[in-house]
Amino acid sequence: MRAAVVGPPVSGFPSGVHRFACATGAFLGMVGDVNDPLGIVQGPDGNVYVAEEATNRVLRFDGITLEPIDAFVADDPLTPEDEN
Repeated sequence: MRAAVVGPPVSGFPSGVHRFACATGAFLGMVGDVNDPLGIVQGPDGNVYVAEEATNRVLRFDGITLEPIDAFVADDPLTPEDEN
């Protein structure tokens, strides 16, 4: 079993989504290319969703492999008032 967590740089880990082995706590690597993640949730479809602050997107990952699927919600470039 694996667990994925989001977080800022801590103890040598960069900001992003980190994958760990539940049984041992061993670091298994990063999940996708995520910048400044805010939260993570597993949806009713079994996929994993990550809110990404840097790009105002919600990214979707396969719930088993944690491979990226797509940007479930993407920032609308026609709304400049919400840009940083």
